Amino acid sequence: MKRILAAMDALHFREEELDYFYKVSQQLDGELTVLFLRDNTGFAIPASNPTAETDVEFVEQMIQKKMSQQQEAYIEKCKEFIDACNRKNYKVTLQEVHEWSTETIVYESMFADLLLVNYYTTQVPLHEKGISGFIEDVLINASCPVIITPDEYKPIDEIVFTYNGTKSSMFAIKRWTQIFQNLDEIPIRVIYVEENNSKEVPGKSFLDKYLSVHFKNVSYMKLEGEPSNAIYSFLAHKVNCMVTFGAFGRSRLSRFFRKSQSEKVIKMLNIPIFVTHP
Repeated sequence: MKRILAAMDALHFREEELDYFYKVSQQLDGELTVLFLRDNTGFAIPASNPTAETDVEFVEQMIQKKMSQQQEAYIEKCKEFIDACNRKNYKVTLQEVHEWSTETIVYESMFADLLLVNYYTTQVPLHEKGISGFIEDVLINASCPVIITPDEYKPIDEIVFTYNGTKSSMFAIKRWTQIFQNLDEIPIRVIYVEENNSKEVPGKSFLDKYLSVHFKNVSYMKLEGEPSNAIYSFLAHKVNCMVTFGAFGRSRLSRFFRKSQSEKVIKMLNIPIFVTHP
């Protein structure tokens, strides 16, 4: 049994997102806890009001009105969530988080085996400004592996391990293997992008020994070119797969994500992405 956390934007709750999280938890024989995130700062106030006696009075009135509207919307979304779980017989723990902050998520990740975050759970659209501060903070600071999930659940028929011989890329492979222990029959594809004019996969004989203990169908593919473009091109037409990423030897994942293989994949592809770091 595994403890699985899922971060969900409460005011934009969608049943499809809940379905995805629950299916993953069932696949892992896990107990699912949904962190229902609420952003208390996400509303705008008009600049002026001709009927207000003072600007201060007007602002106070508008703040109270907006907060009341948001509270009503939040309660309605909680009801929708509970109704969906009851209707579908989902056994899920709902945990309300009344402030949109990564601190609660990061702290709770210390006591979880896996964290699920949909790539739409962000305060900045990914197609506009890349990975939002929210998702980046979670990826950098989470104490457990994170899966960034696409919008639609699709069965996984292949796992792609990105590997470059570093401790962090191998750490991601090992953590995925430990969590998804029941997927030993699924085909594993290890992709390596040639670096430093090295055409040989670093430590391949040792990697072979490790993977052969856990999986029955393992293959390798060496890619050429700039890593971000090469990996993206390989994954561009993939649909029913999951890909793993580590920090690739960087000292901080934040530095890795500024110009990373992962960011391009997250922004452009529609596949689940497993990210972790030592």
